[in-house]
Amino acid sequence: MIMYNFELLIVKSSDVIDFYRIEEDPHADLHLPRNLIPLPNMPQQPVKKSHNFTWVKYHTLQHKGFVNMTPDTNQFHIVCDDLIYFYEFPIKTCSHDDDLKIPELKNTMYNFMRCNNMMIDKKERFCLTYKT
Repeated sequence: MIMYNFELLIVKSSDVIDFYRIEEDPHADLHLPRNLIPLPNMPQQPVKKSHNFTWVKYHTLQHKGFVNMTPDTNQFHIVCDDLIYFYEFPIKTCSHDDDLKIPELKNTMYNFMRCNNMMIDKKERFCLTYKT
């Protein structure tokens, strides 16, 4: 699992890679405090809303491989047996736009070394690959 920007979760299963986002539950209970009994001359207490959040799956990639995030960037890559896919999350311009959370494929590279995993530094100068 990889957390991106404290709002997205990238989860790898055996044959797919799922993307989850955190959302506030729209059916959260509205309730008044139970220990207060409203009196006619007493000002009304504000209604409190309980904050219930859930993880909602919103996108799936059909890749079998290892997922790594490049530190402090919006880029990640998926290392498969024959190809390496480089993805990027678009930079947010509006917090309510759901389409901006879907990753875009930026590049594909042939995995000629047959590595299982790959780590890239945030300046994209160095890369460490290894095979298990």
